[in-house]
Amino acid sequence: MNGDRRKIEAKVREAASRPGTFEGLNREAPLRGFAYFDRRGHEISPYEWNLLLQFPNYRQVAETLLDDGRVRVSTVWLGLDHSSGRLRGAAQAPPIFETLVFEEAGGEIVRSLGEIQYRYRSEADALEGHEYIVAEVEVWLRAIGIEGMREQERE
Repeated sequence: MNGDRRKIEAKVREAASRPGTFEGLNREAPLRGFAYFDRRGHEISPYEWNLLLQFPNYRQVAETLLDDGRVRVSTVWLGLDHSSGRLRGAAQAPPIFETLVFEEAGGEIVRSLGEIQYRYRSEADALEGHEYIVAEVEVWLRAIGIEGMREQERE
């Protein structure tokens, strides 16, 4: 996957440098005042960030389905410094990865489960955090069982 990711980043850098490439995408900052980063944590232009968002396999870091596909733990690259640039130039990298847990029905997301939202500063931390959340959700699912899920759906 690292090789694929680096190829995508290289193609995006090359495309971003050519005038007229991807005419439909805005070269201006999609969200003003934010800093943008690739998966390795290198600062990139808003245009490069916008291009990288077009690759689902680049955005998705890890995904695990639990409870026969009813629960999805998803860890993704956001590439966006949610501190609105306050961390730019700081010694600590901004949190540019996120893990969320969703309930699904028929392949569609029904709702976010609980208040589970974690952000990470590196891909390695994101992968470690993903595995931790999967283990925690598995414990939770065993504890509440299917009846517990149905009780929550009625609320």
